[in-house]
Amino acid sequence: MGEVKLQALVVEDDVDIRDLLFTLLTVLGFEVREAANGQLALETLRGGFVPDLIVLDLMMPVMNGWAFRAEQRKIEGLRDVPVIVLSARRPPYREVDSTIEGAEILPKPFDLDTFLGAVVRHCPEAAIGPPSWFGAASRSIAGIVTAIRTPPGRFVS
Repeated sequence: MGEVKLQALVVEDDVDIRDLLFTLLTVLGFEVREAANGQLALETLRGGFVPDLIVLDLMMPVMNGWAFRAEQRKIEGLRDVPVIVLSARRPPYREVDSTIEGAEILPKPFDLDTFLGAVVRHCPEAAIGPPSWFGAASRSIAGIVTAIRTPPGRFVS
C-alpha cells in the first residue's frame, strides 16, 4: 500500500513566494496545489481537492484572501481546514481581518523556522516527513526566505 501524503493548497499571487512555499511544503512531504488568487483556489476546492493545510496571502487580485476565507468556510468539510496567513499587514488589525477567523497570521517577510513551526503545529505528521538531506538544504532555503521582501506598494497602513 502506498504512503498517504499530506495535501496543501498555496494561495499566493507572487510567483516567487508561491514557488518557494511549494518547494518548502513538498520537502515536508506535502502534495501541493497552487492558486494565484482566491477565485482559482475556490475552483480547486470545489473540484474536489481537500487539503490538510491552506497557506493564504491576503492581498491578491481577482479575489483577495478575506473573500476566499469567507467562501472557503462555507464549503462542507473544508470549514475547519487549518489556514496559515502570510501577510504584510501588521497589528493592530482592522475589522475586516475578523473574516479570517481561525487562521494563524504570520508576517511577511516570514522567518523559515516560524513558518515551519506553524506547519508542524497544524499538521504534526509533517514533522516526521522531511528527507535526510533537508538539514543541509534548509540552510540555503533559510537564506532565500530571509531575502523575501514584499514588493513596494503592497503594504497597507
